[in-house]
Amino acid sequence: EQALARWPTHPGLRAARLHLAGFYGDPAAARALLATPADLPGDLAPEALAAWRAFLAVRPGNDAQAARAVAHAADGGALDRQTAVLMLAQLHDLDDAFSEAERIAGQPDRDPKFLFEPATAPLRRDPRFMELATRFDLPAYWRGAGRWPDACPGARTEHDCAAALAAPAR
Repeated sequence: EQALARWPTHPGLRAARLHLAGFYGDPAAARALLATPADLPGDLAPEALAAWRAFLAVRPGNDAQAARAVAHAADGGALDRQTAVLMLAQLHDLDDAFSEAERIAGQPDRDPKFLFEPATAPLRRDPRFMELATRFDLPAYWRGAGRWPDACPGARTEHDCAAALAAPAR
């Protein structure tokens, strides 16, 4: 809020505020942002707006509908794929979340940091995660660094890390 007060026309601040409210804050506050045109990110396409609204309106029984809206917006290019992965993981649509993440992995400018946000914890617990991590060259990086991610305490091998990631949450 302070940044927006100082730089009200900065193109990324409204998007960052929506992201923070939608994934880490109060969903009601995020819904309020979507209801106020002046608070919307300037480049938010109608399909992305619909995906955000569906994501933030999830109630038991309509999560599949929200996941379809998210996947549709990402497939059409209206919603960035990283945001789609976060939303789909939170909606427990792991098949589509992995599919979107695979598309990101195929890009030359890919950045895997989104895989380690709290919203993507369901992906890290899935047995498919290490295969996806390999597509981002993460195991090679971890081996070369001599350090596995914090999510793999005590891991010495890729197998150890995969087992740690797939362990039930405590």
